[in-house]
Amino acid sequence: MINYCNFSGASSPEELAAIMIRSDDDENKVKNVALYNCNFNGYYTDSSGKQWHTWYCVRLKNVSNTLIDYCNFNRASSVVIYMNGIDSAEINRCYIRGDYYINAGGLGHANLLSISGNNAYLKLEDNTLDGTGMIEYACTINGVSEFDLNRNIVRNCSGQPFNISGTISHFNIKSNLFHSNITNGQYLYVRRIFGCSDINELNVCNNTVYFNGTYSSSQEFLSGNFEKLINYNNIFINKLGKVYVVFLNNGAGIKEYISGNNIYASAFWNNDST
Repeated sequence: MINYCNFSGASSPEELAAIMIRSDDDENKVKNVALYNCNFNGYYTDSSGKQWHTWYCVRLKNVSNTLIDYCNFNRASSVVIYMNGIDSAEINRCYIRGDYYINAGGLGHANLLSISGNNAYLKLEDNTLDGTGMIEYACTINGVSEFDLNRNIVRNCSGQPFNISGTISHFNIKSNLFHSNITNGQYLYVRRIFGCSDINELNVCNNTVYFNGTYSSSQEFLSGNFEKLINYNNIFINKLGKVYVVFLNNGAGIKEYISGNNIYASAFWNNDST
C-alpha cells in the first residue's frame, strides 16, 4: 500500500488510515486480526512538491487479539500502528518507521506504536523500531499486564523511545539493541529510553544499550516504580558521559534485586577526570 497520504490539499480527516478495523462496541470486540507480509509507504508529495501527511497507517479499535508479522512500514504515517481495547497483541519481524514532521502545520502526538488494553499481553519480537522524527514518544503503551520485548533493534528515536503507563506485572526486556536514541527530543523530560509507572517484576537480560544520544545531559535507561529487578548479562555504554543513572526507581523502595555479569562503560563528563 503506497501513497495513501494523498490529500492533494484537502484537510485531513481525523481517522483516515490505510487500514481501519473497528467495533463500535467495546464489549463485543473484533476477535482476531492478522497482517502478514504487507508493505506500507504512505509518503506522498503533490505536483507542486508539497508533502502531505496522514494520521494513521493501521488503526484497530476495539480489537481483542492482533498479530502483525513480517511487515514493512516505511514512512508509514504519523501514528504507524494504533490499537485499543486489546487482550493480546504480537508484532514480530517488522520494520517500523513513521513519516512525521512538526512545525506550524505539524501533527501532534506521533507514535510508531500507540497501544492500549486492559490487563493485556503484548509481545514485540525481532523488530526494528526506527524512531526518526518522533520527537515526543516513539511508542506509547497503556494497560498491559505482561510485556515481552525480545530481540528488537530500537534506534534513532529523537525523543523517548517508550512511554509506558499503568501497572505491569511482568516486563521482560531481553536481547535487544538500543542505539542512537535521545537525539532531538521536544521536551526536557524526554530523556530516558523507558519511562514507566508501576512494574512488579522487571527482567532485563542480554541487552546492549549504547547511550550515544546527544540531547540532554541526564539520560536514563529506565525510570519507574519497580519492586523486583533481575539484571543480567547486559552491556551499558555511556559513550558521551551523559547518562545520569541506568535504573531509576521512583517508588518506595525495591524489594528484591538480582544482578550479575553486566558491563558498564562510561566516559568522563566532558572528558574532565575531576
